[in-house]
Amino acid sequence: MVDEGSTHHSNKIWITPGIIISSQHKRNLFLLCRCTKDPKLNNHYEKYCRILSDVIKISKKRYYNNLLLTSNNKSKTSWHIIKSVTNKSKGNHGISSIEIDGKLCNDHLDMAKVFNSHFTSLIE
Repeated sequence: MVDEGSTHHSNKIWITPGIIISSQHKRNLFLLCRCTKDPKLNNHYEKYCRILSDVIKISKKRYYNNLLLTSNNKSKTSWHIIKSVTNKSKGNHGISSIEIDGKLCNDHLDMAKVFNSHFTSLIE
């Protein structure tokens, strides 16, 4: 049975109902192969995995190509795709505190002064 209301694949829009059904069938084949050591079944499972992998690659490619083709700003869309595929998101990468002379400091002005003196001392 396919749960089409599932939010498990919500960020993977390229997943089709056919891929979901095929993935479930692949899982069932895996469980069957694990229980029985039939070489024919194992070969069938491996071939099924390769075919499903190819179908998934084609589905992803078709989805992302369609996004780019229908986009007005190809560069922005390209970077959006790259960030979504690599799971990159904007985040706070700032430094909240540093240790100065053995004490924890979270005052941004003091931290800036320490960094400034450190990097200017490297030049001298």
